[in-house]
Amino acid sequence: MRARTSKMMDAIFKVRDSIETTWNEKTRQPLKTSKDLHEGYSIRYYTNTFRFRENVVDFWQKAYLGNSTVFGMKRPDARWNEFSSQYKQLKPETQDLLTSLYYMRTHPEPPRVGKTFSLNVFDDRQFQVIKMTILKKETIKTAVGSFKSFKVSTDFKTKGHFKSTGNIYAWVSDDEHRYPLKVTAQIPLFGTVEAELVKISKPGS
Repeated sequence: MRARTSKMMDAIFKVRDSIETTWNEKTRQPLKTSKDLHEGYSIRYYTNTFRFRENVVDFWQKAYLGNSTVFGMKRPDARWNEFSSQYKQLKPETQDLLTSLYYMRTHPEPPRVGKTFSLNVFDDRQFQVIKMTILKKETIKTAVGSFKSFKVSTDFKTKGHFKSTGNIYAWVSDDEHRYPLKVTAQIPLFGTVEAELVKISKPGS
């Protein structure tokens, strides 16, 4: 998926974020999450390693937190720092931010409008129980075509400059693939940020 921001915003506050996750398809559990976050003058590299047998998550981070309280300005005292920690009480059904999408996509129960369900998520050093509700069916256009979809809302809470100020909305295709088609969120200073599906790669293609 590709996130969209304005050219003017990109000129004064560049955002170059990359997130990768490894998921065990058989157990339907995340194994490792890696994030490279470049947001203005702040840079963070961090990993979550999930160890479900021991019920823990190992966290490692190297960060340069250079954004000041004045938007677009750099903190003069910013320095690189590195740190690690461990988080216990990991529940078997816990997902990370990305694998929660795959967890929903592979759920055996077919989606239906009005259904609400909860999911345990670990992201950015905190456990959350997020609520998801299937709101309605819609047909939306994307870079790879038009799809019949389900519109879903979630109360997932993010941190930092891109913390959401309300619900996050996602559109998932109404077919056997359940492709994540689009995600929108309201965030401070920036207004609405959208991520949209731009390519589908199938095995063997």
